[in-house]
Amino acid sequence: MHSPVTGGAETAIFSAIPALCQNYHLQVLVLGKLNTPLYNALEGQYKNLFQCFDYPVYQYFFKLHIILRHIEGFDPAIMITSLWRSSWVGSCYKRKSSQVKWYAFLHNTLFFHFPDKYFTKKALHICQVVLCDSTAVRHFAQSLLPAGKAIEVLSMLTLETPQAVEKDPPNANKTIRFLFMGRLHRQKNLPLAIRFLALLKAEGYQVQFDVYGRDDGDGTVVREAIARYGLEEEVHLCGEIMPFQRNELLLKYHFYLQFSGAEGMAMSVVEAMQYGLVPIVTPVGEIKNYTQPGRSALWLENQQLKQLKITWQALIQDPMNYQNMSFHAHQRFFNKPGFASSLLTCLKNY
Repeated sequence: MHSPVTGGAETAIFSAIPALCQNYHLQVLVLGKLNTPLYNALEGQYKNLFQCFDYPVYQYFFKLHIILRHIEGFDPAIMITSLWRSSWVGSCYKRKSSQVKWYAFLHNTLFFHFPDKYFTKKALHICQVVLCDSTAVRHFAQSLLPAGKAIEVLSMLTLETPQAVEKDPPNANKTIRFLFMGRLHRQKNLPLAIRFLALLKAEGYQVQFDVYGRDDGDGTVVREAIARYGLEEEVHLCGEIMPFQRNELLLKYHFYLQFSGAEGMAMSVVEAMQYGLVPIVTPVGEIKNYTQPGRSALWLENQQLKQLKITWQALIQDPMNYQNMSFHAHQRFFNKPGFASSLLTCLKNY
């Protein structure tokens, strides 16, 4: 994998490490930095499973022989790769050791740059099994691959859905709390979410928007949007959140707000729904398959913020409807299997 940043896919993979250790002789290779929050939160016995190869990106070509020699020394029967850098290394090792069973993970319905497109597509064609985080990603993979390719959709749940969530509905005369958990990246379109909150503030609503996540290139743009709309008191950039902090945090909010331009599974939206938040989202990727507008979510379509504002205002005036939507959001993933059991089942079945 790449540097284990605090993201949905990385959190899922880390959550499966104890179960994988119980069933396999496991080693985790990191192509990048290892001293990251997800790694530091691991118990000591699991940290010993990691081997780090931290080079500048342009040096990996010259260091490839070192990485391959290490893999050869471990001699894996099963190899799982995630993201383009590991796809490149995986394809090189597969050429040298054709007997290894290769599972290549695909997380999104678009490619972010040429190396991602080239090496990921190459991995999808060579590997025995493609792992996907959603049906939307599976459809994307099917569009790239010949019929008959083994493609498996895994559950990405890492939080257990509470038995019940009792959430007070928002009150138009009090502060209405919105949450975002993810990267500060242009894909997440946070300036549009901030603009939506500006519309609500202009109508006299007291709003609070807490943004949790690392700066992934769009931090300056987000801060400029906050200043442009005069929301310095309402929008708070809170930094990264660790997986073990999510349970308590999710109980504090009414709405989850995310206007992504593209997504795979969007695990932060799923986790918000597990805790009864009503998501306000764009229906992209898998989001359109697990949310229902007016029943468990509000959708922003075609960037029609004013229409969304009207729909949202009607919901605020109807506490019973809010509680019904919160209930249906919570129920959507109730009693569903987690990532670790889903991955282990896949490894045993293929």
